[in-house]
Amino acid sequence: MHTPGGITFPHAEQAIRTTRTHTTSGKTSRETVYLTVSLPADQAQPADLQD
Repeated sequence: MHTPGGITFPHAEQAIRTTRTHTTSGKTSRETVYLTVSLPADQAQPADLQD
């Protein structure tokens, strides 16, 4: 099943990508995490999802 935005998870309405940067002892690393949400944008705004 594909949603108009191209998300290929069943029942997914939104997808979120967050990139985190960590620096420890002078070494920097980057981590990318993804989240899929079954609520449409009118029911789950970015401010709601950040928690």
